Amino acid sequence: MKDIQTMIAEEIEEIGVGSPGHSGTAPVLGNGIRSGARLDFVLLLIFIVLALPTIKDRTTGAAALFAGVAAVLATALPLNLGLIGAALIGVLGGLIAESLAERSEK
Repeated sequence: MKDIQTMIAEEIEEIGVGSPGHSGTAPVLGNGIRSGARLDFVLLLIFIVLALPTIKDRTTGAAALFAGVAAVLATALPLNLGLIGAALIGVLGGLIAESLAERSEK
């Protein structure tokens, strides 16, 4: 039976995170995880690795930061409402950052 590190590295390479733009991500992530890590933690790491390349400017960085902070603060909400709220706050944070960036350019 394969260990968790090998399975994660194979899955990440299969979905394309190991492509030229993301070289070396799969081995680093796969080797840095304990073999007894919980699956929800591993899935979180995979989503983080997939989301990082999409942050290309301050606007998307601000949206990710707003959503991340909101998700952490809203974990106690019932029915996974924290996830929905974090997504909405991330969108609003991105819109605010974009409008502030447009104002500063003028």
